[in-house]
Amino acid sequence: MKHIIVISSILILTTFISSCEKVIDIQVNDEVGRLVIEGVINNTTTEQEIKLSRNAAFSGGNNYPR
Repeated sequence: MKHIIVISSILILTTFISSCEKVIDIQVNDEVGRLVIEGVINNTTTEQEIKLSRNAAFSGGNNYPR
């Protein structure tokens, strides 16, 4: 009796795990050259850090402009 419960539980669990798949297609804009402002500002008297950079295309790999 225990074997039947274990086997049926495994089958039901496998069915639930493998049956929920949906492909989502995301539209990505490949705009290049936009200004990106990154900053960490707080209320202390220490130095604040602000970075200005340009973005890269999403499909362009890992080549980022300096």
